[in-house]
Amino acid sequence: MGLMLLLGLVLFLWLEPKRPFLAGTALILPFAKPHLLAVFWFALFLWILSRKRFAVAAGFLTALAIAIFTAIAFDPGIFEHYRQMLSESRIQGQFIPALSGVLRLLFFRRFFAMQFLPLGLGLMWCGWFYWRQRRTWNWRQDALPLIVVSVLVTPYAWLTDEVVLLPAILQAALWVYNARQNTRIGTWIIAAVFALLNALLLLILSFKIPFSTGIYFWSSSVWFAWFFWARRYSKLLSASPVSAGLVPVLPPTLRNKAKKKMHNGSATI
Repeated sequence: MGLMLLLGLVLFLWLEPKRPFLAGTALILPFAKPHLLAVFWFALFLWILSRKRFAVAAGFLTALAIAIFTAIAFDPGIFEHYRQMLSESRIQGQFIPALSGVLRLLFFRRFFAMQFLPLGLGLMWCGWFYWRQRRTWNWRQDALPLIVVSVLVTPYAWLTDEVVLLPAILQAALWVYNARQNTRIGTWIIAAVFALLNALLLLILSFKIPFSTGIYFWSSSVWFAWFFWARRYSKLLSASPVSAGLVPVLPPTLRNKAKKKMHNGSATI
């Protein structure tokens, strides 16, 4: 299921600049688990209202309507059945193997509402983050921090849901790798620590320890720390266009002129 959520996010980021309606329809896939990406959804809501990108909202609502009517066609009482399931499952008394569930188990076992405290803090951070980035908002850049924070503070998640973090994890690895010439030995030590923590998670998985034990709860914290630690190197790359590969490619005519001027001893284009 996590791969379907990831597919929807990737399609949204790919389609949003030129095909906003289709980008909105793609969001029906990650909406299958809305609690997992609550911070992302809040930022999307703020963005649609402030930028008036109602085509994205129209695409999402269209896909949602189709999904609802399709489900009703197979089972007219599906919503009543879902309500009964919620009342019978007594989820408030269950242990949720996520960071929020472990914090509640340790400090607020009897208070189910406290499981949503990390989410509340995440939404507050989201409001600040969107306000700060509102003038230069770019989903392909700004969605990654939202997804990482969403998974960290979600009130309900399993380890398999963290596949949605793959773009952020790979982006962080690229930042560190591309800035390798400007890094010190301490940077590589920290990167090695993150690699060892990742190996530890794989080792635990190899022993097939059930997710319900909660032994994996710290994984989202590792990805959060990895992403925001590596994100500072993106600033180094933006300050150095050559190392970041951000130098625009000149058209052939301008490129030939540049070569002639450089050959004549002038570096001015």
